[in-house]
Amino acid sequence: MTPKKVKQAASASKAKIADTRKARAEKKKTKTELAKLEPVKAKKADKTSAKNTKAERDRVEKARVEKAKAEKARVEKAKVETAAARKPERAKSAPKPTLPKPTRDNPIRKASNRCVSSDAGAALVCADPSLAAADRQLARAYRQAEAAGASTATLARQQARWLEARAQAAREAPWAVRDVYEARIAELNDMTRDARAY
Repeated sequence: MTPKKVKQAASASKAKIADTRKARAEKKKTKTELAKLEPVKAKKADKTSAKNTKAERDRVEKARVEKAKAEKARVEKAKVETAAARKPERAKSAPKPTLPKPTRDNPIRKASNRCVSSDAGAALVCADPSLAAADRQLARAYRQAEAAGASTATLARQQARWLEARAQAAREAPWAVRDVYEARIAELNDMTRDARAY
């Protein structure tokens, strides 16, 4: 190898080493710059994420408030509709019976003073002697049906439903309580006949 070629090779080698060092320095500089930028990007991302989270929370809260308002409005509307539906029923129903003014000889008034009951039917029967007589007649018909062999469970179940019907009639249409008694007495008499037939 000639000295000229050796010089050229050394020069090329030095240039290559310088290029490599320069490339490494640039790479290192780029990494350093990127490392510096990472916290800034992270902060920006955190701020954006926080903004998005706050916006999402606000959106969810707004939706919840709107849903609560809609539900409240629906409940209020249902109350108004129910009240409106009940008003005609009250207007159509017969007026509650008024008891006569107190006198010494008025047996209904005397009875009504002691006829306080949570069951409207029982209170009405207690205050009205003719209904009290119907109640005694019903008790006899019930005992006869039991004695004839009618199912005790069926009798008890029917009697419980009938008591509810009597209470409802006493509240809404007191004049119909007598009809309720007559229907139940007839039903008990039919059960007695059927039980005796078998």
